[in-house]
Amino acid sequence: MAMNVGGPGPQSLPENHARILVGKNREAWLPRDAEQVRVLDPDSLAVDGRSVDAGASAVKNLQALGRTLKMAVLPDKTVGSLKKAFQARRGIAVPVQGVLAGLAADVLDLVKAPPAAAKDGLDAAAWSAVAGMTALKGPQQVSSPRPALPTEPPEFSEVHMRTPTQARSGYFHYALKDGKVWTRWDPILPQGPVAVRCGEPMTEEGVQSVLKDASGPYSFTYESEGNQFVATPLPDAAERGFKMIDGRLVPAPLEEAGEWHLHEGLGGPVLLPGEHAVEIQVAGDFIEVRTNTNKMYSYDPTKPSPVAWKAEAGCPFGGEIQLPEGIRDWTFGEAVAVKPMRNCLKSMNPFTDIVGYFEDSQGNKGDFGFTATTGVLTGDGREIRYRDTGLPADFARGFLTPHHGRFTGEKLAAAGATWLLYGREPDGRPGLYARMYDYEINGDCPGRHYSYDHSEVSALDLDKVYSLSEQIQTLPTPGWARIPFPPLTGQAMLTDHIDIRLTGQGNAAREVRLAGRDAEGNTGYYHKGLSDAEWNFTRVPGPLLGETIPVGHPDPARATPEPITRDYPRATWSGDLTDAPLSQVELLDFHPFQTQDQASRIRFTLDSGQSIEVLLRTGDGYTPYAVRPQDTELLGEGVGAPKVLIGTLELPEEVRNHSDPEVRSFVEGHLEQMHHKENQFMLVAESDRVEVSTDWYYRKSDHRFDWDKNPKIRLSFQRDDTGQTPYELKAASPDLRPAPGMTDEELAELVTRNQALEAEITSEVSSRQRHHLHRWMRAQVSEAVVTGLMWLASALNVSGRVKHTGQFTQLLPPLVKAHTRADWQAARTTPPGVLRAQQTLRENISQAENLQTRD
Repeated sequence: MAMNVGGPGPQSLPENHARILVGKNREAWLPRDAEQVRVLDPDSLAVDGRSVDAGASAVKNLQALGRTLKMAVLPDKTVGSLKKAFQARRGIAVPVQGVLAGLAADVLDLVKAPPAAAKDGLDAAAWSAVAGMTALKGPQQVSSPRPALPTEPPEFSEVHMRTPTQARSGYFHYALKDGKVWTRWDPILPQGPVAVRCGEPMTEEGVQSVLKDASGPYSFTYESEGNQFVATPLPDAAERGFKMIDGRLVPAPLEEAGEWHLHEGLGGPVLLPGEHAVEIQVAGDFIEVRTNTNKMYSYDPTKPSPVAWKAEAGCPFGGEIQLPEGIRDWTFGEAVAVKPMRNCLKSMNPFTDIVGYFEDSQGNKGDFGFTATTGVLTGDGREIRYRDTGLPADFARGFLTPHHGRFTGEKLAAAGATWLLYGREPDGRPGLYARMYDYEINGDCPGRHYSYDHSEVSALDLDKVYSLSEQIQTLPTPGWARIPFPPLTGQAMLTDHIDIRLTGQGNAAREVRLAGRDAEGNTGYYHKGLSDAEWNFTRVPGPLLGETIPVGHPDPARATPEPITRDYPRATWSGDLTDAPLSQVELLDFHPFQTQDQASRIRFTLDSGQSIEVLLRTGDGYTPYAVRPQDTELLGEGVGAPKVLIGTLELPEEVRNHSDPEVRSFVEGHLEQMHHKENQFMLVAESDRVEVSTDWYYRKSDHRFDWDKNPKIRLSFQRDDTGQTPYELKAASPDLRPAPGMTDEELAELVTRNQALEAEITSEVSSRQRHHLHRWMRAQVSEAVVTGLMWLASALNVSGRVKHTGQFTQLLPPLVKAHTRADWQAARTTPPGVLRAQQTLRENISQAENLQTRD
C-alpha cells in the first residue's frame, strides 16, 4: 500500500473513503476526514500541510460548517436532532459573511465547545455536510503530495532523551534530519499483561469497536468487571514489526520496520516553498512539528483512520497555531484514555503511552480526554504558557513557575500532563521541579464538577476511574514539588538536558531523566520514578548535551529577589459590602496567571483597626475566541488587553473561628456564604486595576432551579503602575531622550523616531480597541443566548439529565458577562499607561525641537 501525506491516493479511493448515502439509491464517496477534500492537481503547491483545494467556495463553506459541527458538544439525545437539522441543509452553500452572520455560529459553539473530550462527537455530520456537494458534483479525485527528495537516514539508532530533533515513544524512535521526520520500530514491551482502565462506561458496541480497531504486538480483551482493556504481548511480539500508516499500526517485516524510514513515506507535512521543519516533539506517537516560520503541524494517530499531517488549528473556530516569539524553551505532552470515539489502542503502546487517568489530592481517579498540550517557557523564564487541542488558537493561558513565579525556568519538558522544569531558585541556586497541570485539572474548565469539600469527594470509590462528567475533583490541585538532584561523587556531573517519560497509568507513572556522568566519568543519564527516592544511572556512550549544572552553588547573576506578583493597596467596594464596617481592602500577591495552588490574598481592615486575610484562588476564564498573537504577551499588562479569570474565596480556619466578636460578625454576615463556592468570583485583571464581582446565583445541584442566592460583592482594586507598562518602558528608552550637545541632525532624527513610536503605539491601541468592540458586539448576542439557554435547560431539567449541562449553566452565563464587560472597557477606554507613554514621547519631541530652536 502506498503511503501518503494528506490523504489517500486516487487509486485507492473506495478503500480509504467513507460511503455516504444521499437520497434514494444514490451514494457519494469522500475522504474520511472532510478537512482533506481536494481535486487532482499534481503540480499544485501545498497550503497548511495539504494540497491546494481547487474546489468551489461552496464546498469550503460546507467544510467549515462540518468543522463547526465536529467541534460541537451536544450530549446524548440532543445530538441526533441537531445533526439532522444541519444535514437537512447540506446542499445549500453557507457563506458566513459579516458580524451578524457569524453570531449564530459563534454562540452555538460558545455553549457547546469547552470540553475537549467531546469535540469530535459529530464527525458524521461533518462528513455529511460535504457529501451534499459531492453528490451534486460527483466524487472528487484526491491528489497525492509530490514525492520527497532523497535523503540519508540518521546515523544513530536509539533515542534515550528527547532533543529538538530526536524523540521516543513506546513503539518508535523518531529523528528530524534535513527537514524530514524519520522513524524506526523498537517497541518497549512488558513481561506480562497490561490493564488499561477506562472511565467512560463501555457499551458492547463500543467494546467491539475498540477491539476490532486495536493493533500492535498484543492480543486485546475487555474485562467488564473492572471496565478495562487487557493487552497481552503476543508470544512472538519481539519478532513482529509494524509501521505507522494512516494513523494505525500496520504489520511490516521486522528488519524493514526496525530500520530508519521516512514517516508515512514522505517524512512530514507538505510545506510551502521556503518553509521547512526545524524541531519535533513526540508524545505517544502524536507528532508535533515546528517550522522555520514558527508554524505548528501535527500528526494525531488517535483520530479515526486515515490520519494525515495537517496544520495545527484552534478549537472551536480554527486559526493557525504559531509558537510565540522570544521563548526560552517549548515542550509537548499528551494525556489520553481508551474510548471508542478515539481508539488509541490502534496506534499507541498501552504499556507506556496511555496514561489513562489522573488522581486528585484525595486519590480519586478521573480519566483523561484526548488532550495534547504544547507549553512554552516565556522569555523571562517565570511563566509557562500553553494551549491544547481543545482550546482556541493562542497561548493566552498559563501558570507561574515555583515560588509564585520567583523561580526562573531554563529548561522545560512534559509527559502525560506532568511538567518538569529546571532553572534557578530565587537565590540563583539550581533547582528541579515537577507538577501535574492541564486545563481540566486546574479547576476552571466549564462542564466539570469541582469541590473543596472533602466530605463530598470522599463519597467517591477510590478504586474506580470516573469519567470527566462523573468525577468530582478535589481542589486545589497540588502545585510544584521539588525534586532533589542525584548525589554526585568523583567525576559525576549533570547537565541541563532534561526529559520526562510516561511509564504507565496514574500520576506517579513518570520517569525523570537528567544527562550527565557517573562517578567513574561514564556518560549517560540519571533516572528515577517521579515518586522514587533513589536515582539510577544508565551508561550511554557519546557526547553530552546541555550546560553543566552547578548543583548547590548559587549564581547571584541569576537570582530573582523581586516577585512578579502585584499588590493592589487601594479599593472601592459596593453591593452587600456597602454597609460593612470596612476602612480598607487590599489585594496582595496577585498575578493574572497564578493557579489554584498559588492563591493571592485579600486583606479586609475593619473600622476598629482589626484586619483579616482570606485567600482568592483563581484560574482562567474560558472563552472560545482566540486572543490575537500580538496581544498574547500583553494580557493584563496595561495596554488595553484585560485578562478574565474566575475565582474561589477561601476562609482560613483562624478567620472563621476568630476570637473577636466584630470580626466574626463581619465574616458571618458578608463572607461566610462564599467560602469554597467554586468559581463564583469573576475577575477582570489589568496592570493598574483588578475588578472582582459575584453573580447572583450558585447551583447547589444539577436539578432544575436548585440554587442559592449569592451575596452581591463588588470590589475594584487599584495600584499605581507608572513606569511599569510595556509602552512606558519603550518610551523611556535612553535612545529616545534628547540631550544638550546633540547636533541638529541628531535631534531631527530623534524627533522622527519619537514620532514613529508614538504613531505605532496609537495605531496598535486603536486596532486593539476596534478588535474588542467587535468582540463586545458578538458577546452581546452570546450573553443573551447563553442566559436564555441556562433558564431553559434548568426549567426542563436538562441540567439534571444531560452530562456537563448543570456545570455549564452555572459557570458560562457569568463568565460571558465578565468577558462582555472586559471587552467593553477595553473598547471605550485608553489605558493610563498608554497616555503616559504618549506624553513622554511628546515631551521628548518638544525638548528636541526646543534644543534645535535654541541653537
